[in-house]
Amino acid sequence: MGPSTYPKNMQYSGLNVLNFPKNEGETIQLNDGRVIGYKEYHFYHQFTKNPQRQLRPVFLIPGLPGTRFFCHPNVIDNLVRDEDDYSNASEPASSSYTRRITLIVVERPGIGLSTFAKRTMLDFAEDVRELCIKKGITEFDLIGYSAGGPFGLAVGKVLGKKDGNVRLRNLAVISSVAPYHAPGCTSRMPLKFKIAWFVISFSLFRYGPVIVFRLLVIETNKFTFVVIFNALQIWAIAFIPYKHGFEARSSLRDPASSFRESLMDGPSSDIDICVAMPGIESMFVESALEMYTRGQSNTECYELSLWGKSWGFELNELKGDNVVRTEHDDGGMEAKKGASDNKTLRIKVWQGELDPGTTVDMASYIAQETGAELRVVEGKGHMIYFEVWDDVFEWFVTSE
Repeated sequence: MGPSTYPKNMQYSGLNVLNFPKNEGETIQLNDGRVIGYKEYHFYHQFTKNPQRQLRPVFLIPGLPGTRFFCHPNVIDNLVRDEDDYSNASEPASSSYTRRITLIVVERPGIGLSTFAKRTMLDFAEDVRELCIKKGITEFDLIGYSAGGPFGLAVGKVLGKKDGNVRLRNLAVISSVAPYHAPGCTSRMPLKFKIAWFVISFSLFRYGPVIVFRLLVIETNKFTFVVIFNALQIWAIAFIPYKHGFEARSSLRDPASSFRESLMDGPSSDIDICVAMPGIESMFVESALEMYTRGQSNTECYELSLWGKSWGFELNELKGDNVVRTEHDDGGMEAKKGASDNKTLRIKVWQGELDPGTTVDMASYIAQETGAELRVVEGKGHMIYFEVWDDVFEWFVTSE
């Protein structure tokens, strides 16, 4: 177990506001004139056994703040160095199970190099389709992490069936946000997260009639009623932009401290893995600086507003015909049969048991509704992404 505290001398040269934003990365212009930013990584990965099939490109949709610079320390440590002749790059001789992998980190609209547009989750899935077509990719696997999870699920809905020229084959969902109506999704959250989730899911379209009725019962004076009702609207609309604007300014002043503070509500294991892998913190810091120096905190606000609305599809539309399993670290396994309307897309959900923000109840709901396999890792939190990385790639290459 790690020390659960940060060494005071952990600093990162080059990660300061004066060096951002960066132009490093790639873009593709979409048919409507917008551009999508992304970064393509080619790296070596050592599998525990011989992969059973040819490796596909892997797309990564990170959380917030998460840009094209967010991947995994193992990717950076094992990059293919002769990029100019990647097709002829030789694999390390240390293991016959070492393979080259292409990872494409995609920036959603309004993040990094991508043009801002009020796109829905399903709209973003169409952006991914167009990106694949322009890059000549017909099949791929995908990782959706944290705030990127809902967008990954949307890609699964749009591209997960064999009925088009682009096909998503495997979807790994890690520490993902769930729909606002997921049963018990806030029951394990600290109070401040419950309040934030209420604000995010607050919608006058859904709750307006109830509020109006209750205010009319409590306050019969029409003028007072109008004042209270308008105050509620202003509070709900203004709270999230104010909060994220404040966080953005704090990140620009001291990005490392802001990141470390964000871990305080999670289990000690989150701090332990960040201390063991310093590259984790630098990735979060780099993405925060990239977004906030571009003034993209409003993109965060827009995406948060999407969580509190209908996603445009139901999770059970992704349900497959394979056995749904819940795997626990003690070796126990629960199994049940899913529906049979999707025979092409495999989904697996990874979740830290003690994650305070995207809770285990959210993961259970996602797995139940999609018919996915669920792995709950005991004693772990939101940083579980970095610990299950190898497991995800092992799962990608198992027989389908």
